[in-house]
Amino acid sequence: MKMLFYPHLPKSYSKITAVCRNLNISIGDLPCNHDTDHFSLAMHWDNNTNCPADDVLRAVSGRLKVINLEVADVSKSNVDKVFRDVFGYSTLIDPFQSFGFAIRKSERQAAHDATIIPLPYKQEPGFIYQRILDSRCQPSLCHDIRLPVFKNEIPFGFLKYRLIADPIRSLYSVEFIEDIQTILSPGEIGNVLMFAKRFGLEFGEIDLIRNNSDGRIYILDVNNMAGNAMFKYMKSTTVTKIQSLYVDIFQSKFIL
Repeated sequence: MKMLFYPHLPKSYSKITAVCRNLNISIGDLPCNHDTDHFSLAMHWDNNTNCPADDVLRAVSGRLKVINLEVADVSKSNVDKVFRDVFGYSTLIDPFQSFGFAIRKSERQAAHDATIIPLPYKQEPGFIYQRILDSRCQPSLCHDIRLPVFKNEIPFGFLKYRLIADPIRSLYSVEFIEDIQTILSPGEIGNVLMFAKRFGLEFGEIDLIRNNSDGRIYILDVNNMAGNAMFKYMKSTTVTKIQSLYVDIFQSKFIL
């Protein structure tokens, strides 16, 4: 079996690369003549933040199933727009009309440049400004949630623990959550799946946080090209189990 990736190929550390390797699926890009006869499946894999499917990929989708075909914009503001449409509330603030502190982030995918800023603050093009959410779980730790999406299912999740002294960059440990109903209500799970559907995300990961002051969850980011970085914070036996789950669930949702 061969799987087409367009317009870019996945990196060696991408989760989909490991899935394909374990399923003996060859990875390929689109030939110059756009011949898809040797492919069984395709994935929209674009390294750009604004990434609508072009005419070539639309044509391919008439011949092959294209996973994440409708993922068109993974900017932080679009994540919040879809989140607001589904959940009815937002993470964003007007930094010039607010007081206290906020988080400033680039719109770009995987920029990892979030900083805490004092308010009021003059808004800059290319950045968003989010309220600071309280996810403290221990005196020195806070956590956020990562949910893998497989089509219409969120089969498991992760709690990512961070030091309160540096909550943006200091990943401390990662806990594997086999039953996501221990951290999310059925209604919340349904809303996250609705968010993924409207976003066009069939295979990827969603980052969210639960705010202690109001009890609500807030979706912060969508990763349609998830990698394996958090695995280094987990036991090797747990990582092996998770990787097997990725393979089995991907196969059941997209191949069988």
